[in-house]
Amino acid sequence: MEEIAPGIFMIHVPLPHNPLRELNAYLLRGKPGEKDLLVDLGFNLDECEDALRAALAEVGGGAGFDIVLTHLHIDHAGLLPRFLTRDRLVYSGAIPGPMLRLWEEMSDPESGLQFLTKNGVPPEMLKAGRVPREFRTDWKEILARGQFRELREGRLLACGGYEWRCLETDGHCDGHICLYEPNARLLIAGDHVLGHISPQISCYEVGSASSLNKYLHSLDKVAALEVRLVLPGHREPLTDCRARVAELQTHHMKRLEEIRRILSRGPQTGLAVTEQMTWAINPDSDRAFLMQQRFFALGETLAHINYLIETGTAEMTEKGGLLYYGLK
Repeated sequence: MEEIAPGIFMIHVPLPHNPLRELNAYLLRGKPGEKDLLVDLGFNLDECEDALRAALAEVGGGAGFDIVLTHLHIDHAGLLPRFLTRDRLVYSGAIPGPMLRLWEEMSDPESGLQFLTKNGVPPEMLKAGRVPREFRTDWKEILARGQFRELREGRLLACGGYEWRCLETDGHCDGHICLYEPNARLLIAGDHVLGHISPQISCYEVGSASSLNKYLHSLDKVAALEVRLVLPGHREPLTDCRARVAELQTHHMKRLEEIRRILSRGPQTGLAVTEQMTWAINPDSDRAFLMQQRFFALGETLAHINYLIETGTAEMTEKGGLLYYGLK
């Protein structure tokens, strides 16, 4: 744990057996008598809970804290059931009902996976992609408790002399938010802007509103800000926000061009396209890990294909129970 700005502590929460290694949670200290704000949490595992509680005890004092979730992925929100006391509010972006329902379906071995099967995914890969039971969250029960407060674009959240402005930054997932402090020029970025690694932009449904299109528009929004320091959800803080945004935009343009080249060979399933793309995955990893990474890679491939469909470059057809993608 380290104090990276006056009254702002970055807490390193371990993410066991995960290539991300750690989550950066942030404790924003309130003024005397004012609640602190804890931004993001970690997996629903004892190791994560122990590390986070130890860091909070080290900071000590205070009048308790409320929780802010940059988004509802399990590495950021999994611990919520263990920290959701009766007097604790939870601030988040707009609750993404369709996304939560899709997660629930994809966790169920008996339903919700027809779309993936149509993309050529074999049964063993479907099994690898399901969310383990210990990582699942009963969002219906949690939301019914009435402790969530939605932060929409421009909403202000004051704490400890800082005034954080909410930015709606869909793309990495629906309902993702960043917090921007214009006076200190600080950006709590969640998984919107990361250094050295590219935030995963996935899609497990092909429709008109592609997650990649949302992400690129959200990047433009952040690039327009004056930012001195980016406080990301993973890895080290960043000092040149615009340069990193430009790198991320270039990365996705290269991905789109790679997929165009692959589709120029003729219509193919989503999995077939995925297996022809270049990925930074260690080939010596164990089979279960590789299978899971193939599942995530498919989601990213489909996000880019969906963007091409939305922008009129590609099209989807169905034949023999499988979905095929090709250039128009």
